[in-house]
Amino acid sequence: MKDKKQLAVKSLFVISVIVPILLGSMSIIDLFTEYVILGTAGAVAAYLIIFRKYYFLSNLISSSEKEYTAFELKLGKFTGYACLVISAIFFIVAFLNK
Repeated sequence: MKDKKQLAVKSLFVISVIVPILLGSMSIIDLFTEYVILGTAGAVAAYLIIFRKYYFLSNLISSSEKEYTAFELKLGKFTGYACLVISAIFFIVAFLNK
């Protein structure tokens, strides 16, 4: 994947996490909506990492490498599953606080 596309995807995820937190802190959106948006962003990140193999989204893998070792691939999948668990936690907390 080209570096510009990687930077665009990373920037999109940073914005998709910062904006709901900022809007929630300014009381523009309620807590339920904030958690649902964050859970959705985490689920999309998990999908991209696990199924589409966008391992560059993982903090555990060096972004300078073009070919990943077997250990780095396991770390990438671990990051995807961690994103999935975190997004599930956001959804559970959102619906418990509704």
